[in-house]
Formats: sequence, C-alpha cells, structure tokens
Amino acid sequence: VVTDSLGMEGVRTKYGDDRVPVLALLAGVDQLLNPPNLSVAWNAVLEAVGSGEISEERIDESILRILRLKSGLGLFRDPFVSHRGVERTVGSRAHRAAADRIAERTTTLLADPGSLLPLSRRSHRNLLVVGADPASPSGTTGPPTGTLAHAFGELGFRARALS
Repeated sequence: VVTDSLGMEGVRTKYGDDRVPVLALLAGVDQLLNPPNLSVAWNAVLEAVGSGEISEERIDESILRILRLKSGLGLFRDPFVSHRGVERTVGSRAHRAAADRIAERTTTLLADPGSLLPLSRRSHRNLLVVGADPASPSGTTGPPTGTLAHAFGELGFRARALS
C-alpha cells in the first residue's frame, strides 16, 4: 500500500507534517511518498517507533511486503545495470513511449467549451501556465507550472509559468 503524497494540504492542515506519516503507517501504508519535509517525516516515524506507537514488527511487515512484490517482479534476479547499458535499460525510447501511452490513456478531457484543443502554435503561440505550485515533487525538474511551461517551450510555444 502506497501513499500518493504526504503533501496533501487537507491532511497536513488537520494533523500536521509530523503526524501524517505516522498515521499513514498505522493505517497500513507500506511506502510513504513525497513528504513536504523529509527530515520531519523521518524523525516522526523514528520517534513513533522509539515510543512504541508503531512497532518494529509493523515496519518489518511493510518492508517484507515491498520486498516480496519486488522479488515477484524479478527485480532481484539481475538488479544492476552497467554504466554503458543505462540508456538501453533505464529511460529508453521504448520506455518513454510506453509511459506516454499510459499517460494518454489515463487523461480525460472533461470540457473544452472554447474548442481550444488541441493547441496550435499558429493560433496560440503564447501560453501562460498558471497554478499553485507546491515544492518540486521528487523526480521532477521543478514546480509543476515551470515544468509544464518548459515542456510547452520544447514543443515550440512561448510559455511562461506563473504560480
């Protein structure tokens, strides 16, 4: 069981960054993702284990579930990639294409009342990407609006981020 993000504002406001990871583990979560402050989350879990609020056995259960899943997927058979083989194994063209196909199938446009999509560089050359940016999600190159504006720039648009 994996959290999608410990940075969700609702639970952070209600419980605080130091309680959210502890409560998630107590609820049965095995893997905690995207804490707003890693050291706060880490120390909160350590303190909860130290005080007995979370048992070491509970942590061991999560570790075993994760390791069993990885083992079942064959991730331990040959886990290492040579420096020369990285481009073929990690982030290859085929992997990126598969990620694009998955993303396309999981995105649904609910409405386009102005018939603006798909965007055309001829009619919509300048774009403003607006949003409330959290801290940069792990694994990304920056805040979501900046990352999206950069991606539009690579497609030939003039895009600016505003958060």
